[in-house]
Amino acid sequence: MPADSLSLANQRPDGLARVEDRRLLTGRGLYVHDVTLPGMLHAVFVRSSHARARLLSLDLQPALDCEGVLAVLDAAQLGALRMPPPNPLLPLGDLPDFPVLARGRVDYLGQPIAVVVARSLPAAQRAAEQVLVDYAAEPAQADGAADALTVASVRHQAGDADATQAVHKVRLVHHQARVIAMSLEPRAAVAQWDAASGMLCAWLSTQTPSRARTDIARALGLPLDQVRVIAPDVGGAFGAKASVSPEDLVVAFVARHLQASVKWTSSRSEEFTSATQGRGAKLQGELWLDAQGRFVHLQANMNFPVGAWLAFSAVVPARNAARILPGP
Repeated sequence: MPADSLSLANQRPDGLARVEDRRLLTGRGLYVHDVTLPGMLHAVFVRSSHARARLLSLDLQPALDCEGVLAVLDAAQLGALRMPPPNPLLPLGDLPDFPVLARGRVDYLGQPIAVVVARSLPAAQRAAEQVLVDYAAEPAQADGAADALTVASVRHQAGDADATQAVHKVRLVHHQARVIAMSLEPRAAVAQWDAASGMLCAWLSTQTPSRARTDIARALGLPLDQVRVIAPDVGGAFGAKASVSPEDLVVAFVARHLQASVKWTSSRSEEFTSATQGRGAKLQGELWLDAQGRFVHLQANMNFPVGAWLAFSAVVPARNAARILPGP
């Protein structure tokens, strides 16, 4: 890129100089995918091929017998490792624990069931294909199903529904498509365990390194000062990297378990099935107006399905929609 183009790229609309553009535009960025450590191992996840099923059996031995494989772990080896609870921005009630690897059943397509760790990425990929899973498939449960878990409900009221001035009423039903926040850089994690110091260092593609550090420490039962999280350049996030994922916690666990450095990089296909999704809402609103067109009363019902498991920020879209609906 010509020098004058770089100079222009380094100017913000407010006239202040930007400091990151030159490094990124000249290929000197550092993303988690770029992190390489001596002797680093590679992790690949075995994922559910069903949206909903019971796990009848899981045979890890064929993968363990593959060349270059050091470990194949399922929920049994991870013990009580669970996802952290979601942010209680709305009343959530009693929620079930969610294991980082499927235990006894799977509840969404792409749910991680086991992790294969090998000396190279191709070796881990080949071995993952050898894990034998026997399912008892059940009918898939779509968003908004009648038997779906009711996670939260909240009521806001403004105006008087019985106001005599109201002479007009309009009604709107709006469906938002369910979306995947597909960033340029898929999720990735590198975790390094230092046995001498008892320190875990994790490189994460995250928007919230401080909270990720807290979540990893709590999940692994480590003091906070024994966990370090580094968030290098993040190639897009859009809210989808605001919460730790099951894979982040598994990679950290495996690094300590094997006393090694372990790397996982999500494929683009994995992002479509197992990364955080959002929106997917059904919004129904009614507005009463007086004869002069002034708003008298507004009410709405907003249904935001949150999927099979709750990320830390799972209820943020519903909460944000509820609080901004009346306007500024």
